[in-house]
Amino acid sequence: MSNYTQITYFGPKDSLPVGNPSKLILGTQVDTELGNIATAIASKFDSSSIAAGPVGFQAGTAAAPAVYLGSSAATGLFQPAANAIGVAVAGVQVGEWSSTGLAVTGTMSTTGAASIGGLLSVTGLAGNYGASLELADSSTSGTGGLLITDPLVGTGAGPVQQLTISATGNTDGANIRLLGNGATTPSKSIRVALGELQITNDAYDNVLLTLTDAGALTVAGALSVGTTLSVTGNATISGTTTITDSGGGQQTAGYLGVPFVTIGASHTFTLSDMGKAYQPTTSGLTFTIPANAVTAFPLGTVITIVCSGAGVTLAINSDTLEWFQGGTQVAGTRTIAPYSIVTVFKRTTTEWDLTGNGIS
Repeated sequence: MSNYTQITYFGPKDSLPVGNPSKLILGTQVDTELGNIATAIASKFDSSSIAAGPVGFQAGTAAAPAVYLGSSAATGLFQPAANAIGVAVAGVQVGEWSSTGLAVTGTMSTTGAASIGGLLSVTGLAGNYGASLELADSSTSGTGGLLITDPLVGTGAGPVQQLTISATGNTDGANIRLLGNGATTPSKSIRVALGELQITNDAYDNVLLTLTDAGALTVAGALSVGTTLSVTGNATISGTTTITDSGGGQQTAGYLGVPFVTIGASHTFTLSDMGKAYQPTTSGLTFTIPANAVTAFPLGTVITIVCSGAGVTLAINSDTLEWFQGGTQVAGTRTIAPYSIVTVFKRTTTEWDLTGNGIS
């Protein structure tokens, strides 16, 4: 496009004196000016030119778009590649249309409905930042959300992947963060990492639940079951398992058999010893039941002592150890003779009952 550039200025000729040759207006001067005007007009577009057919523009760049509006010469449209249209804002490319679709650099938001007929691809930054797709609800009605419908049913090619989150290069795996409510730790994350489905805390530094392809479920804390828990196969439980009986009482699940422990040193019983049988391997040992204030064994705790060839002293601290002997109660520390089996049973908060043979 050419702009009109004036060569001869006729106004100044009026002030020249009569008889000055420069005061004359020459036909060649007029022809030159009219020719320049005609050239400029011919190279410009008007409404009739645009309506007559296609309009061509230079390719431009993101820094200098081919088409811009107003005074923002660095914001507009340009051609980044063949068969593509680029959008530049302040000299930076923010979007591109091509035969493969629309690519947006940065944040794309819509206040209305957005319909996507093909693939929606969200590419994040390099490293472990990953890609982010956020659906925010600015109202208080809680009507925001992501709806994915699948019209392809029964294709015979296996399940259709309606939503795929790919993070194979991210050390934290593929992650969905759920921002919840509540006064403390309201949010959680669901992720697939190291071949496991996991639920993590909001800080992403503690795995709360893990599920493997083999169906193995690991829970970091307490597992509460409202109705029936059915387990096919082996169940490994670390810690104390509490069962509510038909009367509403809380019972600690014990063993089907009595775990047998041989020991060659004196020992003070702990909560992990409940339901076990202890056998001393040498004489002169002392087994001690600590005071309830030190170790609060639950009521009904049973510990068995098997003296096979070596006796043992059974002591109790602060609380009462009672031996039911011939219809009478005898309290205090007891000696258990070799080749004897005795059982201690916690009956009250501070009372243990001792029964068996070889007690003195």
